Amino acid sequence: MDTGATAALYWYTPHFNGNQNFYNIFTNWFGPTTSLLSGVSVAITQQPDLTPARGETVTYGFSLTNSFTVPVTLDGIGAVGRLGALNGANRDLGWQGPVTLQPNTTQSFTFTRTLQDTGTMYIWPAALYHGAYAQYNNWGSTIVIHGPNLSFSQPLTASPTTVYAGQDVTFSAVLTNNESHAISYDAIGIPVRFYGSYSYDAVWIGPGVIQPGAQVTLSGVRTIDKPGPFTYWVSDYYGGAYTTLGSVSGFNSLQVSPNFSVSGLNFSTTSPVEGQSLSAAFTVTNNLPVGIDVGAVGIVGRLGTFSGPNRDLNWQGPVHFNAGETKSFTETGTITETGTHYYWIGILYQGAYTQYNNWGSTIVVSH
Repeated sequence: MDTGATAALYWYTPHFNGNQNFYNIFTNWFGPTTSLLSGVSVAITQQPDLTPARGETVTYGFSLTNSFTVPVTLDGIGAVGRLGALNGANRDLGWQGPVTLQPNTTQSFTFTRTLQDTGTMYIWPAALYHGAYAQYNNWGSTIVIHGPNLSFSQPLTASPTTVYAGQDVTFSAVLTNNESHAISYDAIGIPVRFYGSYSYDAVWIGPGVIQPGAQVTLSGVRTIDKPGPFTYWVSDYYGGAYTTLGSVSGFNSLQVSPNFSVSGLNFSTTSPVEGQSLSAAFTVTNNLPVGIDVGAVGIVGRLGTFSGPNRDLNWQGPVHFNAGETKSFTETGTITETGTHYYWIGILYQGAYTQYNNWGSTIVVSH
């Protein structure tokens, strides 16, 4: 009987906007908007995943049935979402409108949202009509969002494992999505920190989506230019928050210091005469995995005794050695004094001499 009376009132004053006129008359007779929407019923058509992962897209569907004999235009139809409590932070799945529901008809609606939080979230249908909300809480859904199950199919590594300052280090890992749904991310990467503060991040990728069972590969190279402690880990960034995946690893970068081996030291003659030219050939190998610059490489010479007057054959420098490089040298000088000369190889690095095979070669110069 109410429906018939309402319809009569609606058609009695056709010179007004239909829905507005109906709304005014209805609220005068029967009360506020929520009473009007008691004639608009809801049915849930699609429930979301009740235990989703952060980064997963959930879908919520419902239908609205207008049991009135007149059309009802709603300002908006939506799926309300609240995080943590029914009055918690707004996480609405979406809204659309205005929407006109024809008399005695049912219309379906679907809303989706990619979850950016963890914890409990509440979802329910709602309608906005002339500034007032009708919320259908009786059909609300509660979902509990967990962190995404991303595992290491290849562990996080740093290569080489022994690192010298100035060396390039490759950081890599492979992640697998173990969820049954696709997982979205804003960025996934390998942060690297010097003394826990200074950024040497190796790689970031994204935004992207990892399908169920799919993998994402992380690999990047950074030059570790300082000695000291470095830490590194895999991080997932989504929804404005960083999450550490797995454990944090670290290494101490070593200060570069000479690590050379020498060989040879062959002389053009072992019994020169005074005034004769003398040459010495030898090789030096840099045993470091990084390059190194030395001030000079040469032949130390002493006359008469091991600590006698300086009679160095020759020096050259500065010299750069690449990682693992072997260089050949030939030093030449003129012998101007008779007697016993002692020779060995020396390398100058940052103001300090390293001497190899001290007094290793003896040359006797005659008249």
